[in-house]
Amino acid sequence: MADNGSLRRFSADDSFRMPDLESVLPRHGRVVALAPEVLRFSYFDTEDLRLTRAGLALWFQRFTEPRFERDRHAETDAMPWRLAIHGETLGFAGTSATVPTPVSTAVTAYTRGLALGSVAVLRVSRVVYQLRDRKGRELGRVIDDRISVLDARRIKDKFRQIRLDVGRGDAALAKAVVRMLRRAGASESEYLLPQLRALGKPAEAPADIPEPVSTRAGAGVSEILTNVLRRDLLRLVDSDVAVRLRGDDGVHRMRVAIRRLRSDIATFRPLLDSAWADRIRTDLAWVGAALGAARDAEVLRLRLRQTADLDPVAPLDQAALARIDADLTARGEDAGAGLEVVLAAPRYLALLDALVAATADPPVIAKARPRQLHRLVGHAYHRLVSGGTATIGAADLGALDSDRAWHGVRKRAKIARYAAEAAADLDPRAAHLAHALADVSDLLGEHQDAVLAAATWLSVATDDPDDHVLAVTAGRLAERDRARARRVRERYPEVWAAVDRGKLTKWLR
Repeated sequence: MADNGSLRRFSADDSFRMPDLESVLPRHGRVVALAPEVLRFSYFDTEDLRLTRAGLALWFQRFTEPRFERDRHAETDAMPWRLAIHGETLGFAGTSATVPTPVSTAVTAYTRGLALGSVAVLRVSRVVYQLRDRKGRELGRVIDDRISVLDARRIKDKFRQIRLDVGRGDAALAKAVVRMLRRAGASESEYLLPQLRALGKPAEAPADIPEPVSTRAGAGVSEILTNVLRRDLLRLVDSDVAVRLRGDDGVHRMRVAIRRLRSDIATFRPLLDSAWADRIRTDLAWVGAALGAARDAEVLRLRLRQTADLDPVAPLDQAALARIDADLTARGEDAGAGLEVVLAAPRYLALLDALVAATADPPVIAKARPRQLHRLVGHAYHRLVSGGTATIGAADLGALDSDRAWHGVRKRAKIARYAAEAAADLDPRAAHLAHALADVSDLLGEHQDAVLAAATWLSVATDDPDDHVLAVTAGRLAERDRARARRVRERYPEVWAAVDRGKLTKWLR
């Protein structure tokens, strides 16, 4: 069957007549017209159309006339609510009376407390033409929709749309059908998504979380920092959705988004309104703490089995491993519940609102100059190298330094990396430095993961001192992760040497 990558859409008028599609099918192929059906789509959004303007769509769909082939629509019957987001359409159970809680929760970062209600209702009279080969296998389909926009019980607008869905492997067939549809009067250039046509001009307004724009040569500080904030906020919003939908790696992605945003605001704080920057960073730290607890539990459960399997000829006690896993599971459940509370809190919604407002009116001080961006990136890098007066810098970090010192260098490496990435709009050399710093921060991340894991295994055993098998198992796990940390320390000088080179950093001086 065809995939979404091959979908073609056309607009047509009432004079359009479906051409002889059978003439372009392989020999003995045929077109099968399925029984006509009538559907009703109710689109939901906030009053100011925040979902629609951001490229999302939320609707409830049902069939309004009896159907002869009910099994064709079993999925729609079971999950009539649909959410199109991030290039994927998700189905949810529920009735038309209220938006299901999982759906309204998933789009919280877009709605930010505003209610969802019906904004457009479409009635669609549909005929589906299946394109089959001589063995009856479906090669694709042409869908002919006659659409009415309803206002109360009257028809406000009517239009017609044609969709062609043919698999990527049937490019020749798709090309032939497209040619026939065009000759019959269908137009791709005039096509508009049905809900956008129904909603009219308000749906064409810019999203309140705008995409970054390409900065011109000589761009000002406000323009550059606005782009930084937009990128950071989009990462946060995308990952927020992933967390709420229980998506793979959602918590990790959101934690990284929070760290990056907090780091960027810290780096460029001299160019920002200080009160705004401090307030935002405080709120981000609050969210980050909840994410950190949830993420640590995720990582440790995955790592437990990996560490246990490092030496298959010296297996560990399975009951003790299960005991540790149960402890981590309980920690994860507690952390997950805490994260849900944070993400539902008015304080978090207010934080998102403040960040959205900043992408429209950035809190940049009037006297800021582009050259100051260079200096701030340089400051982040040189602080990484030297460490300041009270800490060890990346250039002096040694194998016998404390775990705390290694973690401190890791945090400053991330700050310097994010600063360099933010400055790539201003100077392409920053991108090269950011790439090298990513290798350093990733390596130091491996070190921190190993150190945290070793400490966790021992803490579980400490909580139950009378279980000697558990204590031995935890100790063996800890030694394996400490060995991982030692290997990172051995590799570090080589990775750092690739960063601390004149051609990568001389532009900062």
